[in-house]
Amino acid sequence: MKYLYALSQGIIPDVVAGHSLGEWTAILAAEVISFEDAVEAVYYRGLYMSEAIEPGKGGMAAILGLDLSEIERVLKTIQTSKLLITILLLK
Repeated sequence: MKYLYALSQGIIPDVVAGHSLGEWTAILAAEVISFEDAVEAVYYRGLYMSEAIEPGKGGMAAILGLDLSEIERVLKTIQTSKLLITILLLK
C-alpha cells in the first residue's frame, strides 16, 4: 500500500527490487502486472505455501553476529535427513 501511496504523491521509482513478498511489490511497481493480479498471485502463493508442509513443521530463523564456522558447527549437531537448511550470508 505504501507503493500506491507513493504513486499518488507523484513518486515514480527508477529501479525496483524486493525480497519474499516484496518481490510482488517490485513486480507491481515495474508495471509488469496489475494490482488485482498481484493480490491474486500473493493469495495463491500463501495457499500453496500452506499446502506444501503441515502446520508447525517448518520454520525460519535469522542468525546475527555469529561466524559461519560457528553456525556450521551447531548445524552438524542436528541429526535428521528431513531437514533442509539454507544459509544466506549478507555482508
